[in-house]
Amino acid sequence: MRKILLTTTALIALGSVGAVAADVSISGNTRYRYLAWSDDDSDPASQGYNNSATAEVLQLWTKASAETDSGLTFSGAARLGASTTDRNWLSIAGDFGTIRAGKDYQAAYAMSFTECWMGTIAGGYVGAGSTGNSTATTDDGETRGTIDNTSCGNTAAPTHLMYTTPSIGGLVLKASFADGGSTTTADTTSVGAQYSMDMGGGSLSFNYITDTVDAANEATASADEVNGEYGVSYSGSFGRAYAVNHTTKTTTNGSSTTSDQEGTEMGITYNVTDQVKLQYIRMDNEENASASDNVGDEYSADTFGFRYHFPGDVFRVGILHKNFDYTDATNASQAAGAGSNSGTATRFELRMNF
Repeated sequence: MRKILLTTTALIALGSVGAVAADVSISGNTRYRYLAWSDDDSDPASQGYNNSATAEVLQLWTKASAETDSGLTFSGAARLGASTTDRNWLSIAGDFGTIRAGKDYQAAYAMSFTECWMGTIAGGYVGAGSTGNSTATTDDGETRGTIDNTSCGNTAAPTHLMYTTPSIGGLVLKASFADGGSTTTADTTSVGAQYSMDMGGGSLSFNYITDTVDAANEATASADEVNGEYGVSYSGSFGRAYAVNHTTKTTTNGSSTTSDQEGTEMGITYNVTDQVKLQYIRMDNEENASASDNVGDEYSADTFGFRYHFPGDVFRVGILHKNFDYTDATNASQAAGAGSNSGTATRFELRMNF
């Protein structure tokens, strides 16, 4: 990604610490997406479904960093979208590790092996819906909201404090805490561990992550949510291959388990050439018998991807196509917004980096 150097002469005085030069840069990307999907919904017309949508994405990064004479590195970054700032953080790093404060992805999400946020082909998981995002909604012909269609767990990027250890023989640990705010007790605690080692000219990694979102209040309907993942990933000149197991458990009022989902995800991204990538992802999710709602519901999907980027990696074009199947154990019909459902979803994305 090209970077525009703004200045290298900003001086920072930190008490007795010597002055240092700060590097400030701007980079980003802009994207256009076209989405189309079809499914078994028995009455899409009455719901106003269009089965196609367009969307645009803008990401503008401003980053700055400086190193003191004592070896400490101070840095900060902000990512601006079309209408909001969705990432904004400061950090200090040294031999002790890295402390980051601000709005950013939490520890578990940042250490996930899934394709939730990597977006190597045409953004993250392909979904439908009018916004062009990956999350399924009741009008996109996917999961009806009863079974997660990704293994991302808690994907929020709230204001939080995070600590990352230095690599200790290949082992890196992360921990973060996000306060829910003054009107809720929905605090989030997130931890992750990743061990990596060189193997066969590439890197083999194992991870374990979990995060807990506390109940918003003490009301009967309030619920705690716990997400977890463990898996393996191998990266090399060929691309990347991975497999993970993930869980999501929701407990209402501290006792009743309303949701207990478990699933697997595996995938491979293959570098055909320096400019062409192919991708395949398989997902399987189900609602376990320990849950009180939607027991036996299942979701599966096969996703195929293709990406071509022009020399210099300034312009990219990518396509993701998904075949999905959702089984509602208690409602086999394909009624609008309820019941079992299956179909396809396709996303085309044109992207420019700058």
